[in-house]
Amino acid sequence: CKGGNGSYSVSVLDRTIGSGGKFGSSETIFIGGSCGKNPFSDSSCDGSMKLLNVTIRTDNWGDETSWEVYDDISRAIYAISDIEFGNNTTYTEVKCIPGNKCYSFVIYDSVGDGLQDGLPLFHVGYDGNTVITSGGNFGESFTVSFGSGCDE
Repeated sequence: CKGGNGSYSVSVLDRTIGSGGKFGSSETIFIGGSCGKNPFSDSSCDGSMKLLNVTIRTDNWGDETSWEVYDDISRAIYAISDIEFGNNTTYTEVKCIPGNKCYSFVIYDSVGDGLQDGLPLFHVGYDGNTVITSGGNFGESFTVSFGSGCDE
């Protein structure tokens, strides 16, 4: 196989869920959701569950990035990243989590310089609303609370 410059984009229902350029012999994009259901609508969640949507565009050191969502009171973890992040790539993960809690979303950078080079960003959506869209140098971690019963 001969190498060269190129890029790719993976879309579901006209929404880009992953993109990138440089990678080794393969790269995996997690689509998420329930089989046969739109992964970007609350209809993909059952009962009292609500849709959590996390999109991260990594910097030059994607393997330094991770995230989790935990209950603000019990500190129980309700969602974590299911994938290993590559460099300069956009990832979207969707999860169904209980809709009756106050949560904290935490994004981590293991080196402590946040998302730096390229066009990095992170976006968190919950129950159809934007919680935050941000990027840049947040140090070792950045936390934002959202959900039911959070002090605003």
